[in-house]
Amino acid sequence: MLLQNALKGIQSLLNSGEMKLMQPDQLGSLLAVLKKCMFHGLPGVNIDMPAVLYPTLLPQYDSRSLVKQETSEVCSLKPLVQNRRKKSKGKQKGKQEKEPKEDEDCREGSEKPKLSGDSQQKPGPDVWRLSLDETWAVPVKDHLPVHTLGWKRISSSDSEYSDAECGMQSKTRSFQATVRQGALSCFLSTVKSIEKKVLYGYWPAFVPDTPGIGSPQSLSLMTIALKDPSPKTRACALQVLSAILEGSKQFLSIAEDANDHRRAFTPFSVAIASSIRELHRCLLLALVAESSSQTLTQIIKCLANLISNAPYSRLKPGLLTRVWNQIKPYIRHKDVNVRVSSLTLLGAIVSAQAPLPEVQLLLHQLTPSGLGDSGSSTPHFSGVPERQGKAPGGPPLSMEKAPAELCWLIRLCISLVVLPREDCYSDSDTGSVSNATILEPSPVRLESLQVLALLVKGYFSVSQSYLLELGEVACRCMEEMDPSIQLHGAKLLDELGMGIIEQHKPDSPVALDQRVPVALVVTFWTRMLNGPLPGALQNSQHPMLQTSTCNALSSILPEAFSGLPADKQILCITVLLGLNHSENPLVKAAAARALGVYVVFPCLRQDVMFVADTANVILTSLSDGSPNVRAKAAWSLGNLTDTLIINMELLGQSFQDEFSDLLLLKMLRAAIEASKDKNKGSDITAVNMWS
Repeated sequence: MLLQNALKGIQSLLNSGEMKLMQPDQLGSLLAVLKKCMFHGLPGVNIDMPAVLYPTLLPQYDSRSLVKQETSEVCSLKPLVQNRRKKSKGKQKGKQEKEPKEDEDCREGSEKPKLSGDSQQKPGPDVWRLSLDETWAVPVKDHLPVHTLGWKRISSSDSEYSDAECGMQSKTRSFQATVRQGALSCFLSTVKSIEKKVLYGYWPAFVPDTPGIGSPQSLSLMTIALKDPSPKTRACALQVLSAILEGSKQFLSIAEDANDHRRAFTPFSVAIASSIRELHRCLLLALVAESSSQTLTQIIKCLANLISNAPYSRLKPGLLTRVWNQIKPYIRHKDVNVRVSSLTLLGAIVSAQAPLPEVQLLLHQLTPSGLGDSGSSTPHFSGVPERQGKAPGGPPLSMEKAPAELCWLIRLCISLVVLPREDCYSDSDTGSVSNATILEPSPVRLESLQVLALLVKGYFSVSQSYLLELGEVACRCMEEMDPSIQLHGAKLLDELGMGIIEQHKPDSPVALDQRVPVALVVTFWTRMLNGPLPGALQNSQHPMLQTSTCNALSSILPEAFSGLPADKQILCITVLLGLNHSENPLVKAAAARALGVYVVFPCLRQDVMFVADTANVILTSLSDGSPNVRAKAAWSLGNLTDTLIINMELLGQSFQDEFSDLLLLKMLRAAIEASKDKNKGSDITAVNMWS
């Protein structure tokens, strides 16, 4: 109890900011104590720590010694002589799997039950807790829960000790687990209270690295995540590791092992790459061994943080493929939090230094192995039945129009967003009563929309075949009552428009015959403008939705805008001019930027009335009180200046006669005033005006 309260006191001081770890000795002393307490009472592990941990590249002070296995009189029927043990080492190698377990059981005062039938031939879940030195091969876990063989499952009648002794041992283990949890919570507060550059000096002391030949595995946070019998303690360790990985992109960016190094020393970049690979291996081991949904969620979140920060373009391919194949079954997990975190992990994969050739190959996998429904901790791999049907409130949504080269992830996310649920999951599903029986829970749908947006942004060449289907998904989302679903639908529409524009740029590496045809783009935007997009633009009750739809409207391809019906062109221009008078600065800034995009369209820049109206609106926005609005207006003023220069070169005197000299003078004065503003872009505007 004293140790627990001491850790709570340190954590309170850290959270309140009263404990300032300014000196290296202070931080090193605290970390040494916390690492010692993190392994307090962990079965099979004993650690000797120095008084101070110093920042170093290699774990010099990390020593590990397994608990000595002593043979007690209760367990041994025949005492062994020490000299005889030395002579029969070769014979005892075959008995190592039996004797240590018996000794450990006798120390704990209980015996582990034996498996019967086929389960004796299969590796039990506890094997995963001890297999830190195994290879990448990860077989399917045994059907028994992870802790079936643990001491908590043993009744007192099977033990050689009395009920009172077993009760004392149970309390002791409980207190030790509480100490480990307190140390991890205190370590988490320490991680949040110090700078990242200081924290990463202690990276080898807490993050695993690939052990050398014949060397034992170093003790790290992953040791707790793999071996601790308490699910809560494992979750705490993973939470700390996730906090360490968060924001580590700059530190991990130096990792590189794409080329085999043959040097007398190990470069620092190779050492960091080795640590990243070991993290992948250990986290995947923990993934297949875990039975607690809460801890499973933390494992997946930790993987997502690692993938978001690791430089996979500088590493040997294969890491993401293993994660990709292992995470697929958990998308159908019974717990909604596991399903959401699994989608988050897939989103991290498709957004990691996109586009990666390895991920591109994964997206083109035709058979999504392992997407079967599962309520177990480790779902078995099975094929996925196609989810086709009629989405609520809309026509049937079918994948029959999809191309021959299907992307299973896009099909999965579309089905999760708009199609009815296949079955019921756990009680942790959230959502209204009316929607919970029809569609997936709102968090699952939101995460699916985010994955779709990231897919479109990073791998538009894969997503362009589903352009109309994805546009239909965005429309249905904007028609719903949930503001979050509406907002993510508008963001998906924006990413689709930006992907089309990037593909049609003159310097785009995409061949002309592989680009989205302009006629198809015209059809796409015509459907959007005939749908809920105009209503979302004028929905003043949701300014964020208006902002996102303004951004989406500004992502129309110029060649496609000229092909839109005249009434749709007028609709876009009228709505944007009106939104420039909005009271919300975010909406006003987005509308000013959209007009700055439209004013350079070839089909609009020769329209003198439109150019004049845009100039007046931009001049008004330049005097707005919001710095964001002024910055967007200054950028649009630069585009407007480019349009005036082009028109004067192409149309000559006729354009000068039609355009107001007074308005041109106002623009010149506004540019001079904007150059005095501290906002970015003002100097560029002034230069454009004077060029």
